[in-house]
Amino acid sequence: MIFEWVHIVFLAGFVGGLAQFHLNSRRHMMALRVFNCLMFVLYFLLLGKMTAAAACSIAMLGSLMQAAFRDDLLQKTMWLRTGTAVLLAAAGCYLFAGSAGEMLPLFAVAGARMIECFSSPQNIRMGLLSTQLCWLTYHWQQGLIMPFCAEAIFILSNLTSIWRYEQARKREMLVPVYAPLPSGRRLQRLNEP
Repeated sequence: MIFEWVHIVFLAGFVGGLAQFHLNSRRHMMALRVFNCLMFVLYFLLLGKMTAAAACSIAMLGSLMQAAFRDDLLQKTMWLRTGTAVLLAAAGCYLFAGSAGEMLPLFAVAGARMIECFSSPQNIRMGLLSTQLCWLTYHWQQGLIMPFCAEAIFILSNLTSIWRYEQARKREMLVPVYAPLPSGRRLQRLNEP
């Protein structure tokens, strides 16, 4: 019975993890990360991996904090969000300091808390690559094959979303910009004389 629940919870977290990188809104990305982290907290608790469950709990709280603020309030709440990120990273240090083998989730949690303070989803995607590599290595060391494969797929999904965003940005830069002439009769490209 527990075998089936573990896989259902894992699948829900996996789907949320795949989708989060393809959202264009920072708040929506962080909200989906909350769901993703919650599913992995449950997954690691069912497996008895308390360190990973604690790391995912801290990640969930950090993502919840970041999702709580609208984009227009980012500058006004930077000190609060950064302070919370530092406190959560310190909590991660306290939880993981006893075991050398558990340091990779610490790096992942501390790094992700700082990265989530960015306002741009693209900066968040690029920054999370380093934390994803920490989790990938941790899963390999712990012998967790399903999370290892899922994290590898998350990395590919993240890289794909970074590439897609950059391609879209390049296409936008190539689109000619037109403006009306003072007479208003015909349009002229702004970058033409």
